[in-house]
Formats: sequence, C-alpha cells, structure tokens
Amino acid sequence: MKAKKHRRLAAIMFTDIVGYTAMMQANEAAANAIRVRHRTVFEKNHTQFHGEILQYFGDGTLSVFQSAVEAVECAIAIQQALQTGEAVPLRIGLHLGDIVFDGTDIYGDGVNLASRIESMGIPGGILLSGKLNDELKNQHHISTQSLGHFEFKNVKRPIEVFCVNNEGVNIPTAADLRSKQNKPGQSIVVLPFVNMSADPENEYFSDGITEEIINALTKIQGLKVIARTSAFAFKNKNMDVREIGRQLGVLTVLEGSIRKVRNRVRITAQLINASDGIHFWSKNFDRELDDIFALQDEISLLIADQIRENFGHFNVQEHLVDEQTNSMQAYELFLKGRFHQLQWDPASIRRAIECYEESVLHDPTFARSYYGLVQCYGLLAAWGYMPTEEGFGKAITNFLKARDLDTQSPEYSMCLVGRTFWQEWNFKATYEQLVEALETHPHHSDTLEAMTELMLAHGYFGRAEKHIRKALEVDPLSPNHHYTLGNIFYLQKKFDIALDHVEKALTFRPEFPLAEALKAMCLIWLNRRKEFRAFVAGMKEIKLLSMLFEIINGGEKTLPEERRKSWANVADAKNQLVPYELFILANSNHKEQALDLLEKYILQKRGQIINFRVEPFLEELRQFDKFHRLHLSNLQLPEQEEESAKPASAEPKSDAMELEAQKEKLLACIEGEKPYLDPQLSLSSLAQAIDLHPNQLSLLINDAIGMNFNEFINSYRLEAFKQKALDPANSHLTLLGLAYESGFNSKTVFNAFFKKWEGVTPRAWAKAAKP
Repeated sequence: MKAKKHRRLAAIMFTDIVGYTAMMQANEAAANAIRVRHRTVFEKNHTQFHGEILQYFGDGTLSVFQSAVEAVECAIAIQQALQTGEAVPLRIGLHLGDIVFDGTDIYGDGVNLASRIESMGIPGGILLSGKLNDELKNQHHISTQSLGHFEFKNVKRPIEVFCVNNEGVNIPTAADLRSKQNKPGQSIVVLPFVNMSADPENEYFSDGITEEIINALTKIQGLKVIARTSAFAFKNKNMDVREIGRQLGVLTVLEGSIRKVRNRVRITAQLINASDGIHFWSKNFDRELDDIFALQDEISLLIADQIRENFGHFNVQEHLVDEQTNSMQAYELFLKGRFHQLQWDPASIRRAIECYEESVLHDPTFARSYYGLVQCYGLLAAWGYMPTEEGFGKAITNFLKARDLDTQSPEYSMCLVGRTFWQEWNFKATYEQLVEALETHPHHSDTLEAMTELMLAHGYFGRAEKHIRKALEVDPLSPNHHYTLGNIFYLQKKFDIALDHVEKALTFRPEFPLAEALKAMCLIWLNRRKEFRAFVAGMKEIKLLSMLFEIINGGEKTLPEERRKSWANVADAKNQLVPYELFILANSNHKEQALDLLEKYILQKRGQIINFRVEPFLEELRQFDKFHRLHLSNLQLPEQEEESAKPASAEPKSDAMELEAQKEKLLACIEGEKPYLDPQLSLSSLAQAIDLHPNQLSLLINDAIGMNFNEFINSYRLEAFKQKALDPANSHLTLLGLAYESGFNSKTVFNAFFKKWEGVTPRAWAKAAKP
C-alpha cells in the first residue's frame, strides 16, 4: 500500500562538512573523530532549540524547525561550538519552505533550495534565504546582511541570500561567492515616472516617457528589461524597492519624476540596487521639449552605462532612440493616444483614436500613430463595438500607410500577425513572420505571446510553454501571460496545474473574463461541484456553464429538442467569449449537430475555437473523419525543435594574445596613473584614456579580470584607503575623509562596498588594524 504524502512548512537546515571525503582518505581516524564531534554538537543543540533531525548523510545533515528564529539560533550555537579548538569546517544553509514526507523519502522544493544555499557557503558560515530572513525581523540578537540575489537551478527567479554575521560565525566575502554562483544577468525595471507637473492632465506625458525609456533599453542585447505591464503594476504604490526587485527578479530599479512646464521639461532619474536599496546614481535633466528624443537617448545610454559598470558586461549601441517626428504636437498627441488606449475600455479607445487622428494631421509621416489607429480600430471591431467591416477596413487602411513608413518596429510584425493568424488562419505565414520578428526583438512579450498561441493551436505544448515562460521573464506580473500558461496545461488536461496559473492571473486582474471562463472549465473537469457553483454564481453564462457541468459529470446526455432548435443560429452571434453550446453538444448525444456548428465556426475563422484540435471539450468529436477534414493547417513543424545554427552570442571575443595585451595596458594605466582616485571616473573615460571602445573595455574587465567595472575600480580605491588609514601621518583625518581621498564619491557606496568586500565595517576594520 502506497504511503500517504504529508506536506508541511518548516525552517529547513542543511549542513555539510567541507572536504570530508579527502579527510577520510588522508586520515580515517581523524575524520571519524570530526564526524562524532559534529553529531554530538548537532544533536545537543537540536534538543535545546526544538529541532527535528530527519537524516544524516555521513558528512551532512537535514533537519527541520517549527520556528525560523530557533533554527538560526541553533545554527549560530553549532558554529560557535565547532569553531572553538580544532575547527570543524561545517557549512550551514537555511530556508523556509515546504518539505514532503511519503513514508520513505523526504523531499520538496524547500529541501532542494536549502541544499543549494548551503553549497555556496563557506566553512564556519551560515547562509539564509531571503524568505527565512524575513522571519527574523525585530530579533536584535541575530545579525544578518544581504549578499545579493543569486540564480539556482530549477528556481524560476533569483533568490536573495543573506549571511549571519554574529560573533563566532564566519562571513563570506564577495570573492568567496563569485567562484561558486553566478548572479542573475543584468536586469532592470523602470518604474512609472511620477508626474510632478502642476497639471494632473500631464500624467499621459510621464507615463509615455517611462514607456519610451523601457522601449529604448529593450534594444540592448544582454539586458533584461521588465515589460510595461509588470512595471506599471507598481504605479502609485509606496513599496520598498527591495521587495519590487524580489517580485520581479531584477538587480536594478530606475525611478524618477517628470515636471513639464510649457515647452520645458525636467526629468529626475535615479538607479537603485534592488539587493540592498542603495541609490548608486542620480541625475537631473533640464531640456526644451524640442529635444525630447535626444533627451530620451541620453537618459537611456547613461542608465545602460551605469548598469554595466555596476553589474557586468553587455554591449551598448551608440544610440538607442532616434528622432521619430519633427512635430512635438504630433508626438504629444501620440503619447496621449497611447495613454488612453492602455485603459482598455471602449470609451478610452475611442478617445485614443481621436488623439492618433489629430497626431497624423500634424505629421502625416509619423508611423507610430498610424499603428495606434490599426490597433484601436481592430480592437473595436473584434469586440463588437463598431461594425466589423468598417472597423477592419479602417484598420487595413491605416496599416498600409504605416507599412509604407516603417517596417522595422514590433508593431508592424504584430499587425501582420493579427491579419495572417486571427483573420486568415494562415499559420505558415504567421510562423515565418513571428520567427523574423523574434530575431529582431527576442524579448518582445506580445510577439512571444503570439508565438505561444500559434504553437497551442497545433498542440506543440513544449514550444508553447518555452515561449510563454520567456515572456514571463520580462513581464512576470502579466495576467494575460499567466492565463496563457494556464491554458497550456488545460489543453493537456492537467487541470490542477492549470487552475493554479489561472488563479494567479485573476490575482493580478480580478475581472478577467477569459481567465474566469478557464477557471470554470477546470472546475467542471475536476468535478468540484460546490466550488464551481460558488464561482459561477454571478456569471452571466451561469445557465450554460451549469448545463455543461451536468453533461460532463452527470448521467443525462440528451438535450430537449426545443433547446437544440434554439441553438440553430447560435453561430451568427458574434459576442460569444467561449462557445459553450458547442461544448455541450459535443459531449452529449448530439455530436452531428456539434460537428455542423463547429464547421460554421471554422468557416467564419472564429478566434474562440482556434485551438479546436486540442480542446478537451471537443475530444469526443475526434472519432469522426469529418472533424479532421474541417481545416487543414499549412504549418508542420518537426517533433523535436531544432537548435538555432546561430551562435549564442554574436559578440566578438578577443584572441588570447590581444586580450593579454589589452589587460597589461589597462593595469599599467591603473597602477601608474591611478585614475581610480578621480571620483568621477567612468567606464567611458577610462576607455578613452587607454584608447579602447567602452564595449571592449567592459568585456575585458569582465572576461580577463572576472569583475564588473565598479568592483574593479573600487577594489583599487579600497587598497588606497587602507594604506592611507594605516599611515600615522593621516591620524587626524576621518575614515570618510580618507575614503573620499581614495576616490569614493559617496559615504553609502564606500561603506557598502567595504563591508561587502571585507566582511566588516570600515570602523571595525580600523579598530582591529590599530596596533
């Protein structure tokens, strides 16, 4: 008989004796003595702090605690005991998470993460996950510090890791961690700029400039930029940037404000390290509005440079923003139109159309306003808020104008896809267009969503999941992406998993009709009658949904003739979100009528049934030959997705001799001319000093030296500071004054870097260093 699984939340402790195997080979008796001492100390302290030892692994252990505080107290006591006398090189990792027992095995994501956190530690040290560290608030006898965010295998988002720095516990340095784990790739979220103008109507302008900077930064290959949907989820929310960074899995947060007065604009921007909340760059920009595109380019390039200097290499183009129109009136009207369009209700979309129409009157060559008109007319037509023929006709007219002006933007690709995919069901043309679009804009979340939908329509579930998860990397709070991920599992009949993702979509957007419908259908297949009735109670489709529930889960499969006759013309209705009548007929004794109705929908190319090949509610129709003749797709892909023949990175790598020559040139400049003493030193100015392109210098420092620019420069500043601090001639100067003399330009940056690099505060170091 299979044992029942038990799951519970616990503080999980993982320990490991470093180098135990080598000890056994060198001196078995000594190694056994160390293990006995370890177990004695371990068991004594687990009794004292109410821990439960689950497993011994020879040189390691797994245990759990009901209290996170007691788990950390136990870990501190263990390390303090084992570091006295002949030290036992023990690493400890702690995490708060689920642990699963099934009678013989103990496992779970919580166990895996605790183990991985432990593996990146040092002997005598204690590492904690951010989740467990959150439980230690107001525990003044426990001291911890953040080591930053790190990526772990099979963990979707980077995890913030903390170390305990109580007395008697070893603290890892940045170098200790750098060799064991890679921090997450360079990443940023641009939070909505605050409208500081006297006129609240200027909200459209601050929102628009925020989106323009997001769009500019997405052009940088190697920089992960959170998409607008997720970034704007934090608008008007007074949240700690560290929490925002945790939710989005980014290293950097950009926030700022915009004040617009007549023809002048002032933009304030500041970059914040999401790991510790420290501001490491800020700047004010005052410009005439006529220079708005140059200003966006300048801001975007400065942001890119600062992220690269602080977090690691990527190439940056010479320009990120081009002048799009020479009419400021046309551009402001475009921003207004975009502002209204993104409210996603019919009245706002009509207001957006007015703005876009007025914009192209000021500049008939401004492609983006034409693309805005394409989207708005298409939406009104698709939603049934204007005659279909009129709406799509105007959308096509504006698309032709936009196409003649710009075919390089993501909007062009998405407009083409809207026609070939949803209107024509020309799946091969859609696939070719999407492949081409993703080569140019690989992280464009709408394009990734469209590719997911195309893969779903053909049952290519692995490909679909890969693309939607890539979209979620840059837009993790998108309700639409979470709905689509849920739909992938629904179409594979994994209804429990689908329900989890749909619930997340509804958390982000409670009134989301498609997600509500998908949740109801999952509950039908799972036969959760009570939960289903409570959920659909307020839905306008309650009668059809209840009928579908009984057809699937009840015994009655025959419908009254009167009801079936009333559905004779149901295909003429254009406002159906889900074809419930079709699903009811397909699972009843009236499958021929269901096939006829499905045929009508396919001839109309209705988007609601584009996934008909894999829809669970249509499975019983697949026994009929007619079902397989209703539509033949012109897209056939191999079962296994082929790997791209292109290299992972088109970035040229220097050969070994050239790299070594550049490194010698760099070090000669650093050690001879000491440019690090200049607090205004930047990657660009240093590159100019040694006659290298900034992209080359960034790559050199990262590849040949193994640091980012700021770590490299600040390590020299730190050594200069230490020499000055130890010189008796400088005893009359403060530590901060010496830091400024060494090139640091901020007290916060100096203190944070010193503690990160040395493991102690500057004051504690100076006190210990004095004879």
